[in-house]
Formats: sequence, C-alpha cells, structure tokens
Amino acid sequence: LALCEPRAVLFTATDLHYIAPTLTDNGALFTDLIERGDGKAMAYSDAPIEAFVAQVIAEKPDALILSGDLTFNGARESHEALSLRLARVRDAGIPVFVLPGNHDLNNPNAARFVGAQAQRQPSLTVQGFRQTYWDFGFRQALSRDWDSLSYCYAPRADLRILLMDTNSQEEGRLSPQSLRWVRRQLEEARDAGAQVIAVSHQTLLDHNSLLSDGYRMADG
Repeated sequence: LALCEPRAVLFTATDLHYIAPTLTDNGALFTDLIERGDGKAMAYSDAPIEAFVAQVIAEKPDALILSGDLTFNGARESHEALSLRLARVRDAGIPVFVLPGNHDLNNPNAARFVGAQAQRQPSLTVQGFRQTYWDFGFRQALSRDWDSLSYCYAPRADLRILLMDTNSQEEGRLSPQSLRWVRRQLEEARDAGAQVIAVSHQTLLDHNSLLSDGYRMADG
C-alpha cells in the first residue's frame, strides 16, 4: 500500500478464524461442523497461519494489520496460541496491530471438540483481549479509546492508522463516546497534515445483496 512518500508497505488480513490444535481431536462433531459450515478450513487451521507468519517475516512489511475474527469461536486458548505466533512477527521487528471481530469476545460457542462432544471453554472478555494483545497495537498506540478496543497508531508523522473496534460494545456499532473519540483522531490528523487509514471489522458498504446483515457497520 503506497500512500505516502517514502511509501509505507502494510500487510492486512482478516477472518483468520484460528483454532488452537489443542482444542480439537478432529473427531465426529468437529468434522461434521466443518462439512456443514461455510467453508472454513478448520481442520488445517494451524498450517496456513504458520505459512502466513513465515511469509510476513520474509517480506518484512512496515506493519501487519489483522482486522478481526482472529479466532474460530473466541476461545481464550486459541487467542493465546495465536498471540504466540504473532509474537514471532513482532520479534522480527514488524509491528502487529489487531482488532476483535464478532467471533472473538464473550463467545458462548467457545469449545473444545472431543469426539462427539463440544466442551465449553472460556472466551475472552474485553479486558482479556486488551491484555492478551497488549503488545499488538495497544501498547504502541498514539491514542486509545477506553470505551472500546479502538486505538490510533502513528507509524510516522504523515500517517495515522485508525483501528475502530465495532464489536466490544455492540456488534457492528460504535458508541456515541467512541464516535467522538474517532472524530478527535481525524481532527488531530488533519491538523498534523497526516493521512489516515481507517480499519474496522465490519464494512461501511454492503459487499452484495446476499451478504449484508451483520457484515456492514450499523448506521454506516
């Protein structure tokens, strides 16, 4: 992504839907879930993440942005396992910035799949998400919105990355307080002569008429 001179190279990905290998034995229930689902390659969850991490490290972008649905069902164990993999990117000198999606927080479907059973597992709270991913955006933030998991990062004086959390308060929506915080970030960027790249999990516009409900930001 070349928006400024010298150019900033940013990698972005979304909807990883990662599940820790320790949360499934690839038994009957898990296999049935995949076959009846929407195409997620959950049986191979770890392999593409490992390949993705290796590619990012090899290509050395200026930053990696992950815009939500980091995990399959919000299980804390999956978040913790993913954070260890992202730490390798960070340790290679590449900043990593994350947002939660609608799958990632307080998810009642967080489970361990054993044979024909799904065993309930703890999901991450808002505070738990901030703690787990503190080194992946929150610690480096120029400004944080304490009413949500939104934050703003300035990789350099002429560029701001505005990460808007539309899932920790109400799915697909920013609260009035968070909207005021967003407005302040935009005004400060304008006054500083900085370009802004805005990131969220839900989109501002519908992808198509078949995929709209829950995919577009409320009031967008």
